[in-house]
Amino acid sequence: MTTIPIDPLRPGTAAPHGAPVARSGAAGADFAATLGAVTRSSQAPSASADVEATPPGGVQADMVAASRTWESLQSTGRELRFDADGGGHVNVTMHHVSGERIAILDLHDVYALIEHERRN
Repeated sequence: MTTIPIDPLRPGTAAPHGAPVARSGAAGADFAATLGAVTRSSQAPSASADVEATPPGGVQADMVAASRTWESLQSTGRELRFDADGGGHVNVTMHHVSGERIAILDLHDVYALIEHERRN
């Protein structure tokens, strides 16, 4: 698994997206089911007694809101793509599922999408 640092102090610094990223899984795959499988596997006994086996409740609520956001975007033929630029920053773009770029977003926009789903 690759981790990419996100710089929340530099909103709106996304560069134009290059070639479309290949989608993993079938179109319309159930993100909530995938998230549930990961959550269940994270509840397996831990090798270290010092580490909680599950994330705190607030994190789980955020994950559910993010899942709802993903499902809402998919239902309208849109998706978010997160890509690293050469400097290690994350670029967020909204695309139509056909691959057409719709918008360049900053992290504030992403959080606003998630917050909108949380309130609905």
